[in-house]
Amino acid sequence: MDSSISQQPRILVTSTDHLNDLVAGWLQLPQLALDTEFMRTQTYYPLPALIQVNDGQASYLLDPLAIDDLTGFAQLLAAPDVVKVLHSCSEDLEVFQTLCGQLPVNLFDTQIAGAMVGQGFSVGYGRLVEQVLGIKLPKDETRSDWLQRPLSEAQEHYAALDVEYLLILAQNLQQQLGGLSRLSWVQEDCAQLLQHYQDNQNPEHSHLRLKSTWKMTRREQALVQHHCHWREINAQRMNLPRNHLLKEASIYALAESKPKHISQLRSLEGLHEKFIRRDGQALIDMIADCLAMPEDQLPPPLERPLN
Repeated sequence: MDSSISQQPRILVTSTDHLNDLVAGWLQLPQLALDTEFMRTQTYYPLPALIQVNDGQASYLLDPLAIDDLTGFAQLLAAPDVVKVLHSCSEDLEVFQTLCGQLPVNLFDTQIAGAMVGQGFSVGYGRLVEQVLGIKLPKDETRSDWLQRPLSEAQEHYAALDVEYLLILAQNLQQQLGGLSRLSWVQEDCAQLLQHYQDNQNPEHSHLRLKSTWKMTRREQALVQHHCHWREINAQRMNLPRNHLLKEASIYALAESKPKHISQLRSLEGLHEKFIRRDGQALIDMIADCLAMPEDQLPPPLERPLN
């Protein structure tokens, strides 16, 4: 089979009215395949560029740069009776949250499903399609500029193929899971994935992203926690990637060295002069407050991660 030739129509959606007409029909279906394209190099939040939907009959390319109102799409995401099929969806969740403040209800992640039927853990979409369906998808547009308009023919073709085969892949995996009595396992894991994503959006949980903190003393853990919370709040406010604002290595260095004066920050790797002039005193004050905190007021110690 020539995988470069789509078997279904490709439809570009650029108006709210067109989108709402489609949503009315999609709400009657048992499941849809979804994917997103976005750009993010210098920002905390992704810059949404495209939403792909496949309903089994056609692939629809929703242009969020042209559609004025995505309320209808948010309603679709929230519909409990429509399964939303995605693959390795953590970044897609960010796009949905950024665009319309709604995460998909009733999620089916084909990466999780693939692992449950023995295809391996954390397998990429193209590889899983090849393993399960025997189809090799093109990947030549993966790193293209999705914010350019108009999209090229190659971009539209690539984006449409992703969701066209995603729905077919999901149906194959669901059949296998049914035979193994493991479909409920995937549903549970997908629900946990959504909950984990929501938990991670809380700045107070941002220190859990760092995997080696459990090895530190309890007070050093508290320092890491405070610096991560500060970083998350300010990265969101400034719309900067976390590590562009403060690298993880610098967070650990601050917790271990416990500087008491701005001049001491200049000896720590990763802290540049511009950052120190702007934010150095806030870090020093934070460290002083944490060092003065009574032992019984420190956050509970972190346990070693299971994986």
